[in-house]
Amino acid sequence: MEDFLFDLIDLVQSIADGLLFGTTYAMIGIGFTLIFGVMDKLNMSYAAAAIAGAYSSIAAFALVPLPAPVVFLVAAFSAGIFGYLIYLLCFRFIPLASPLATLMATVGMLLLIDEIVVHETDGMPQPYPALFDDVMIEIGPFGLRGDLMFVFAVSVVAMGLLLYLIYRTRLGIATRAVSQQPVAAQLCGIGLERTNAMTFVITGVLGGVAGAMIGAAVGVLSPLLTLPFTVKGLIVTVIGGLGSIPGAIVAGLLVGAFENMFQFLRGVTERDMYVMDFYLGLLQIIGVHTILGLSAYVVMLTGQLSLAQAGFFAIGAYVSGMLTVLAGFHILPAMLVGGLLAGVMACIVGFPALRVKGLMLVIATLAFGEFVRLFFFNFDYQISKGGIAVGPLGGEGFRQIRFFPENGWTSLDVMLFVWGVVIAVMAALWWMDRSRAGAVLRAVGEDELAAQSAGINLTVVKVAAMTAGGFIAGLGGALYAHYTTHIEHLNFGVILATFAIAYPILGGLSNVFGTLIAVIFIQGVLVEGLRFLGDWRNLLFGALIVLAMNVRPRGLLDERSMALLKGLFTGRDHART
Repeated sequence: MEDFLFDLIDLVQSIADGLLFGTTYAMIGIGFTLIFGVMDKLNMSYAAAAIAGAYSSIAAFALVPLPAPVVFLVAAFSAGIFGYLIYLLCFRFIPLASPLATLMATVGMLLLIDEIVVHETDGMPQPYPALFDDVMIEIGPFGLRGDLMFVFAVSVVAMGLLLYLIYRTRLGIATRAVSQQPVAAQLCGIGLERTNAMTFVITGVLGGVAGAMIGAAVGVLSPLLTLPFTVKGLIVTVIGGLGSIPGAIVAGLLVGAFENMFQFLRGVTERDMYVMDFYLGLLQIIGVHTILGLSAYVVMLTGQLSLAQAGFFAIGAYVSGMLTVLAGFHILPAMLVGGLLAGVMACIVGFPALRVKGLMLVIATLAFGEFVRLFFFNFDYQISKGGIAVGPLGGEGFRQIRFFPENGWTSLDVMLFVWGVVIAVMAALWWMDRSRAGAVLRAVGEDELAAQSAGINLTVVKVAAMTAGGFIAGLGGALYAHYTTHIEHLNFGVILATFAIAYPILGGLSNVFGTLIAVIFIQGVLVEGLRFLGDWRNLLFGALIVLAMNVRPRGLLDERSMALLKGLFTGRDHART
């Protein structure tokens, strides 16, 4: 009984600390909410700008020893500058009709900022100044940390000032007018560009305060904070209600409380990374990622943006691996079963996904992908073969998927097999694109109301696209599991889901070849082709994606590019027609 009481006290203490720290999540969520409310677009690099602002204040502190409050102000000012730069590079000059291009540009900016921070800090956590970290306010068996109380107070003041700015000033009125009726606001003399730019600056400043408070509460800033805070900011935005600032505040507190509670109940694992052979391995990577990108391509033709592809990819990988290792299946039937099961799961996910759109669909499918990943993190099923335990082992992953080496397949054989599957999938999708089925998918993606008016069943089309995408992703996952020989849950996280949608966005949705070109550009040129630059290649990675989205907002291989290529081969100028 005494142990239970001690555990209960520790749990309540963790929840209280989480509520105090949750104000930082609330500020990140407010930033996402404001930008989405004003521009109806998602800024994936917002949390990265916030963390970068905090790192900029560390650099200023290293040059001139400043008092901690001044360091916090420098973080806010720097993040405001980053916010304005993001607006210029990712929104200002990209056509409004290309929302996917702006989304991809902000992903590139996230990668760019993240790699700059990693490069400048050598990937090592940096100490951050804190106030009242030696103060503890005792309340019975509980204690309130002074640094967390300070973070809570500063966050409340910052959010209060923002609410005053939004609801009591001319700039706030203009911002709300633009978010509700942009055309009417422009007719009333409100400058859209100026209002949008100021929104990015204001949210950047708020994010800088959040980044500084995170550093002050933890005592250090880590380069690994960017992605977790991006995901948490999106979760806060959705839970709080899109466009609701009070909702984002409440959701931030809840996320902070639940996060601390779950961390109390369970620890966190770290990711291991594995390196494969260069030449044939690179071709295998490009082939598998092409299949992954094509699985998202099918779904995106219907206007849906899904982050569930990594989950379907994981299902195909684990199921096919278990069939070849534990049941002795040949690779082909194992792949088909893995793909079919992934397709069935995609069909099941497709029906509830029809109830949400836009950002809500992104978060819903992201949640499904994380559910699948965590399921395999806890999945443990092994048998003994030849005195060796084989099969999935939870967080340690699934080793000994050795169908290829045990059956005498060389790296060349594996590469040819992978590309045989790639060609088959591309040929099937190319044929579909030129058939009535492709026309139906594109009609739904371009205008759902018009498609429905023409007698197209939206439910059937969207679920069919999701199912086909799941099946293709399952095939890719099966290939991935067998050429790597070892998979684990962390291989199927948010990064893989982001790459899945990045390929068709970057390559363009005009045809299947754009996805292939995008995979070659990212995996072949950016990841491997710039390897000679060392750490600097990671800086160019995000910058080149931002540049590509500004220069080619409709993809590297859009309709105009295809018309020009047809003109070269047929001798006619299709670009003018």
